[in-house]
Amino acid sequence: MGHKNATKYHWRDGGSKIDIWGNGQNGKIVKSAAEGDGYIWTDIDYRFYGFFGFKRWKVKMTYPVFTSKYSGITVDLKNGAFQRDSKGGGVYIEDKKIKLINFAGLNDHGPDTGITSATKNYMGITDLSCGWWGVEPKGYHGVHGVGESYYPYAKAGAIAYFMKTIRKADLNIVTAEWIGWQHRTNIKKASQMKTILAGTDPLALDYYSSKHLVLPLSKNPQLHDPDNPSSPIRNFLQLGLQTSGEGTLDERLMKVRQYNFKPQDVSFEI
Repeated sequence: MGHKNATKYHWRDGGSKIDIWGNGQNGKIVKSAAEGDGYIWTDIDYRFYGFFGFKRWKVKMTYPVFTSKYSGITVDLKNGAFQRDSKGGGVYIEDKKIKLINFAGLNDHGPDTGITSATKNYMGITDLSCGWWGVEPKGYHGVHGVGESYYPYAKAGAIAYFMKTIRKADLNIVTAEWIGWQHRTNIKKASQMKTILAGTDPLALDYYSSKHLVLPLSKNPQLHDPDNPSSPIRNFLQLGLQTSGEGTLDERLMKVRQYNFKPQDVSFEI
C-alpha cells in the first residue's frame, strides 16, 4: 500500500448467509475485543414497526473488531483502542482516540433509497449475516432486510440507530467524480461531475448531493428529489433524521463552502 502504518482489513460477516456472497461470510463472532478479531453482536436492538404496528422488524446492532498489523493495537469500533495481553484479556487505551472516516461513492439506487451515498454506506460496517439474510439469530433481520419490500427505506432507521448507539463517523467524504444517475454499473448512464463533498452530517450530505448533483442529471423527482415527500430519498433521510435525533434536512441550516481546485493547487511527493 506504500505506507507501513496502514493496514488493509477485510471485515468478513461473522455468521453464515442464506445467499452466499463469495468469502464475505463465516468470519468470526466474538463477545469482546479480548476474544479476538471478528464481529460483536450486541444486546442493542433497533425495532421498526409497520402496518400500524401489526408487523415488526428487529435489527441487532453489530460492529467489527480488528487489529492493526502495524501497531498490534485492536480497534473496538464502539469502545475504542484495545491492547490485548497474552492471557486472554487486555485493557482499553484511553489516550489513543479512534477516528472513523466514512468514504462513500454517489450513485442512484432506485426505488428503495433513491441514492446510495454517505448514509447508506454505513451498512457496509454492520454484519449482514446477523438476522436475515443470515441464519441466526431467529426473529431478526440484518440492516439490509429491515422493512423488506414493504418499507425499503427502513434501512435508514437501523443505520441511524447504529450511529446513535455504536459510532458515528467523525468525517464523511463522498466522491462524485463520476455519478451513476440512473444506474450503478451502466457507464452510459453516468456523468463525470469532478466533485467531492465532505461534512460531519451524512444526512445533510445526502440531501445536498441528491438535490444538486443526482437530480439535475436524472431529472427524476419521483426518485431523487429530497424535497418531494413521496420520494424514496426523502423517506430514507427523514427516517434517519427521526431515529438519530441529530442532523438536518433543511438546506437553510446547511453551511456550504465551495472551492474549485485547479491542477496547480495539487502536488504530490514520491
